Amino acid sequence: MTWLQGFNLVFPVVMITAPLVFVLLFRPRLRASTDVRTVHDPAAVAKVRRLTVALWVATLLALTAFLSAQWFLTSPSPQPSPAVWMWTLFFPLWFLLATPLLNLKYPSFSSPFASGDDGRPSAVRTASLKPRDDELPSRRTWLLPWGIWLAALAVSTITLLRRDDN
Repeated sequence: MTWLQGFNLVFPVVMITAPLVFVLLFRPRLRASTDVRTVHDPAAVAKVRRLTVALWVATLLALTAFLSAQWFLTSPSPQPSPAVWMWTLFFPLWFLLATPLLNLKYPSFSSPFASGDDGRPSAVRTASLKPRDDELPSRRTWLLPWGIWLAALAVSTITLLRRDDN
């Protein structure tokens, strides 16, 4: 086994398990009055438990998907297995499960721009009152990056299709 093959086995597992490990090991420095809500609020405790179980289940399903893809999609060719791209499951695990769980467990950890516990906006302003029509990029500005992206996608697809024909 080469180092690249080992990396292709280890990296997806590390990335898939990272949100769960971070949530389980993260302990911020708590201030006296900020994080009492999760201890005494039964609804918050129940939601923390539900999100924690969901994160565990989703992580195990992602690992199962990676191992299944590794098992069924690996070929004897020297090219890396398509299963290596399963590391991208990190993003839904992090943004859909781990981040809301951290914000619920530690309210002081959430963004200062978020609304307060009572639903009212916080004291920090989040929007500017001046018009920004001239500052924002126009739709024409996005034509160049999208064109480059589509050209790269077309070249990649054609290259892969030609490689399979030989």
